Amino acid sequence: MKIIRTRAAFSTALLAKTAIRPGDVIKHNIGGVYIWRQGDSYLETILGKQKYIFTNSDTMSIVQMQHSALEVANFIGLLTGMSVTEIDLHDGVTSYQLGDPHQ
Repeated sequence: MKIIRTRAAFSTALLAKTAIRPGDVIKHNIGGVYIWRQGDSYLETILGKQKYIFTNSDTMSIVQMQHSALEVANFIGLLTGMSVTEIDLHDGVTSYQLGDPHQ
């Protein structure tokens, strides 16, 4: 399994998780873009602030946030060498999975 340590590789840009693993999902909501992992039940917070990779400055629509999520997923995929797959988690939002979770 390829694990990328985010603090070492990306400084504070990807502190949403301590590592990027195959199977992680890039999701979005109106507030921003974040990394979701199987078993997460809520968006993590640090010092009371939600841990977004990309934050909406309240000027972007949800459709624009979806495009931003795809761009973030493709960027992380490029940096890590993981594929990016569009997935449906049955929550009404298109999400993007990094790599193969069975590796």
